[in-house]
Amino acid sequence: MRVLVVDDNPIVLRSLMTLLEQDPQIEICGTAKNGKAAVEQFVRLKPDLVVIDYVMPEMNGMDAARQIHSMAPDTVLLMCTLYPSAGLEQEARQAGISDILFKGELSERLLPSARAFLRAQG
Repeated sequence: MRVLVVDDNPIVLRSLMTLLEQDPQIEICGTAKNGKAAVEQFVRLKPDLVVIDYVMPEMNGMDAARQIHSMAPDTVLLMCTLYPSAGLEQEARQAGISDILFKGELSERLLPSARAFLRAQG
């Protein structure tokens, strides 16, 4: 499975990549530092899965997810955030996001969530 990883913090970006690379079936096909670059990379790379941060400069993850979902509704979108809020889950579902992962729980939830959603897609 091809994965695009998006986060404006280089340390978090590297951590996400390290977690995902533990699965030999995952290929990190690209990275981006903001939502605008994520959409551009998505168009160019056509990944199966996008792991995207919520709060980023230029374009946030929610807006980028909406654009990606409108182009390719079958793409699995996983959003990572430090900022849980009451309306976030509903807004994320409307944007086509499959799951929200809080950054404090990424080491336990990222790979299982990615595998589950991709397996469900067949």
